[in-house]
Amino acid sequence: MGSTGPSFQSQWKKQVAAHYRALFATLKDVSAELFTQFATEDYVFDDRLMQFTIITSENIWSAQMGDTIKQRLVHLFEMRDGKISKETAYELWEIVKNNHVY
Repeated sequence: MGSTGPSFQSQWKKQVAAHYRALFATLKDVSAELFTQFATEDYVFDDRLMQFTIITSENIWSAQMGDTIKQRLVHLFEMRDGKISKETAYELWEIVKNNHVY
């Protein structure tokens, strides 16, 4: 059984969805300022500035609970049959406000 069969793809999609649910569960006051977004049949490009506050002590941001983060987020999605087949993402982020909760 290969690692690209339907069972693997289904499991992978579930893992990706679980990751994003867990990620957004660590945030509050999420906002986005869109700079550029366009799509063709084969590509979707998205460039935006995100801002959010960390609400849990365990998070992927190496930040502390209560920190407010600004993140420049650029995505290039390659599309196949109307679905994302590949994602390339770049992010730069900084802590802009320290409101540590102890």
